Amino acid sequence: MHTFVQEIAEAKVVDRSWRMEETSPSTGHVLEAPYIDGEPDPSSDDWWSTVVRWVTRAHELPHGLRFAFPFDEHGNDALGLFASDVDGVSVARGKIVALESFEEIVLRDFWHEGYRVVEMDDFAVAGDDGIVIVACGIAPLVVAAPKRCAFGEWHAMSDERTRELAPQTLTTEMEGSTLVLAIGDVVEVRGVARPLSRTARTIDLSGWGAGYRTAPPMPDRLIGDEEGTRLILRRFG
Repeated sequence: MHTFVQEIAEAKVVDRSWRMEETSPSTGHVLEAPYIDGEPDPSSDDWWSTVVRWVTRAHELPHGLRFAFPFDEHGNDALGLFASDVDGVSVARGKIVALESFEEIVLRDFWHEGYRVVEMDDFAVAGDDGIVIVACGIAPLVVAAPKRCAFGEWHAMSDERTRELAPQTLTTEMEGSTLVLAIGDVVEVRGVARPLSRTARTIDLSGWGAGYRTAPPMPDRLIGDEEGTRLILRRFG
């Protein structure tokens, strides 16, 4: 599983990612996005504010910033991410198919108002237009029906690198919304398409078709986020 973590800290979103093929995680920052409520406060960088945050270790979110969940309780597209087509963004629809892993779940996504932790395997989507690989380097946005759970329950099933990367201030008793994508789910995926020969992602297809009586065609393209356009996925049903 690849691990992605987003945390609201110091009036911005800290965005960490750690793909399986990487020896260490990478870190970026998000200042504004449809899934962020509130405005960054430039005064947050003053010396006194920094001292107060350090001393109190407060869980309060800085200056009203919060995550705006891209889903509602019924799994609808709460932010209108799928409302219209965008130039340069490709669309794939179909059933999720496993690549390397034989695990049923390919994505686990935990949302809290100030934190987000995602585990995701690369997978394929098989549809009327053929088979496309889905992989990303930053946390994708997922629209699906959520379930409520405590982070401790979610974390107990996590990969080792997820346990290492998850914020220590996200405690086990904090409740959030969790989403799951699994083999066989019907999804729509939107992102940047690339031939596999030109993708920056490391994709192992050596075992492709091993679980099939008749091997499907080898995928030749990937949809991801290679130009900074965050991958979005929607589950149907």
